[in-house]
Amino acid sequence: MGIVGFLKSLVGASRPAVPQGQVPQEAGYKALEITPSDDVFDCYDAVFDQAMAKVSGIPAEDVDAIKDYIMAVEGGFLNAHGYYEHVWENYFAGRSWRWLEHEEWLSVFSELGRFPLNFPQPAPSQRPSVSSLLQRMKVADLKLLCKCCSASFNSKTNKAQLIGVLELTPNIEKQPQLQAIASQINSEAKRSLYSLLMRTIQFRAMSLHNKRRAHAIGVTDFKVVHTFEQDREFVDLAWRRVPDGLPPLFPGDMSGLRSVIQSIDD
Repeated sequence: MGIVGFLKSLVGASRPAVPQGQVPQEAGYKALEITPSDDVFDCYDAVFDQAMAKVSGIPAEDVDAIKDYIMAVEGGFLNAHGYYEHVWENYFAGRSWRWLEHEEWLSVFSELGRFPLNFPQPAPSQRPSVSSLLQRMKVADLKLLCKCCSASFNSKTNKAQLIGVLELTPNIEKQPQLQAIASQINSEAKRSLYSLLMRTIQFRAMSLHNKRRAHAIGVTDFKVVHTFEQDREFVDLAWRRVPDGLPPLFPGDMSGLRSVIQSIDD
């Protein structure tokens, strides 16, 4: 089921209140004139606790505060725009945290020697090269760095030449400008993993909600829907490892479940 189809299925009672003093964010489902049911938020509550139990480095009181904030934003977890930045800046950025579930699957896929299409593989453990750091700088900033390091250049020196000069400068990697860029690269990688964590929780809540709705009408059989045929072996492996799991089965998984109604699917 697509996102629009899912949102259109969320019919029910109240939505969470906006935290005091916060500017309301426009919820994505508003354009569809949908009022999410309480069960949707109950599903998120359950899935959130399970997922965050495999995130280390975030104190328990902060985990509770994160969930409270997300649930209180208008639209709750459906309104990612309302909480993504706040949660990142206040609870994840600048903190040493680990997503243990991602690391577990990294070990599994590394042993297999192959990775799913959208699985986030970690950046090399070694520090970025001086050249790669310098490449991120503008020409004007490179010239300023040359002046700071007493490196010779002239008005016609282009970017490649400036980088070549700076690469030969002793201890250039210790310059604050390059250390800041290295720190930014690490933050970007962490931000990407954080976003995937939030999306994983969000879509697992959707999967749980759809499964509960199916069970309510007597459906007990489900069929795996593969978005990417290339990921079939990884999805099948994940189902064997976690037979009672909810899609996404691993970080970056795009598979889903479809209810099987015998009179229609036979």
